[in-house]
Amino acid sequence: MVEQDPCLGQQQKQAYGVFLQPNLRRAFHPIAGKFEDWQLTMCMKRQWFFLVFFAFACQLSLLAQLGTWNVLHLRWQQTDNLTFFGEAQLRSLSFYDEFHYHEFKGGASYKLSPHFTVTGGLGRYDTYMAGSSFRTPKSNEEIRTWLELGMRNTLGKINFEHRYRAEQRFTSRGYRNRFRYRLSATVLVVSFGEKGYELFASAWNEVFLTNKVPYFERNRFFLGTILRQGKYSWNLGWVRQFDYRLDDEIGRSFLQIGWQTTLSKGKRPDTAPSVEEN
Repeated sequence: MVEQDPCLGQQQKQAYGVFLQPNLRRAFHPIAGKFEDWQLTMCMKRQWFFLVFFAFACQLSLLAQLGTWNVLHLRWQQTDNLTFFGEAQLRSLSFYDEFHYHEFKGGASYKLSPHFTVTGGLGRYDTYMAGSSFRTPKSNEEIRTWLELGMRNTLGKINFEHRYRAEQRFTSRGYRNRFRYRLSATVLVVSFGEKGYELFASAWNEVFLTNKVPYFERNRFFLGTILRQGKYSWNLGWVRQFDYRLDDEIGRSFLQIGWQTTLSKGKRPDTAPSVEEN
């Protein structure tokens, strides 16, 4: 009996494989192509899933370190030039936790011309100790009055607003003067919807100064959006506050959410929406 050469069997198998493999590929090409596309799709989905999950985890980490800044602003337009306003704010050092600050204020604004406005106001401001919500004893209690001059101008599609404010602060540590300058820029991004929604991009920076050494007290920066529909507007943005040896409020980053409405018998203002008094 002649024994079969094992090497010959392997060579025959390789030969049959070389012959059959292209034919099998041609026969099952549609199925193989769909399977490869499915594998590629699943691989991409997994990659996107991990990217989204990683971004979400980073956002949670950032939110844990982000305070909140909530604003309710009401305006009553008595005449074309005279407007009364009231505002309430509630702030927290963590994301809707460790509430440490609230304020209530009101005042009146008078439009001298389309570009200049004068404003006066009175408010109550309370700051609590850090560590928990409304932790006592309070870090500062304050009654504040202020006078300010506002100026508006445009450059192309960008609306600029300059605000010069002088504050008289009656605090639990004594009387203080403070001077503030804020420059804000607002631009219309898009108008949409049958109800006339308008989306604005907004940014501003404000410097706080005193008449005592070291003179510089605080810097506050905002970047966000304003959505306006008729006499209502909502703003959402990021506030970064830096304090220099100031113990009546702690500076850090905040998520600012605001709602504003103007109550009057007239139509809504044609100018770009201004940010709240702050």
